[in-house]
Amino acid sequence: MKLLFALLLLAAGLAGCAEMPFKKDDSISLSGIDSTQLLVRFKRSLPETVSSLNSVVFDYAGINFLGLGFVEIDRSKSSFRVICLNPMGVKLFDLSGDKYSTTTNFAIEPIAKYGEIGVAVAADIRRIYFDLLPPSNAEPRKSEYRVIYGSSTPDGYQEHIYAGVDGDLIEKRFYKDQFISWQVTYHDYRSIGGKRYPQGMVLTNYSDAYQLVIREKEHEFEKDQE
Repeated sequence: MKLLFALLLLAAGLAGCAEMPFKKDDSISLSGIDSTQLLVRFKRSLPETVSSLNSVVFDYAGINFLGLGFVEIDRSKSSFRVICLNPMGVKLFDLSGDKYSTTTNFAIEPIAKYGEIGVAVAADIRRIYFDLLPPSNAEPRKSEYRVIYGSSTPDGYQEHIYAGVDGDLIEKRFYKDQFISWQVTYHDYRSIGGKRYPQGMVLTNYSDAYQLVIREKEHEFEKDQE
């Protein structure tokens, strides 16, 4: 974690107060909606590929750092590429990978000598952009405003939470040893070309005590608008 903090400190070049995270909007009643159909609808609206330019605010111990990131996601191949720039436009690193491996295509010194940084960044990319659907054996729990699918994993227990009139994924939670380890929340969805895109995402890592606030700046909707 100290290495990751050092990376963001180097990456940002700017420090200050981050904007407040997004407000949750899950006040639409789901009493008349079938939970299975809600999940089917979200699956149909999930884009297989995403290319986006983001602003990223990293918050560690109350200190905020700003960076820019370009992300390419291909969910059909479980692959990704992420390029990080500081606010001055200097490229800091370029990573690519899939579900199991990560390749450092470029890293500025002294980042290059810390292989752990690439692993940490890749882990957060996977948490945010992949596994947005629960496993087929997950059991739903339905409340007035949410449908929660819980499932056991080899390392712990994970929840997928859906809400709103469109049945969007609004939160993922992962528990280890009965304590929450990390969570991702998704905000301000937009419908484009029949697909749903969150305009904001917040990852909170409770184990390592940091938070990432991601705001979408630009999208390329290549395959989804063909």
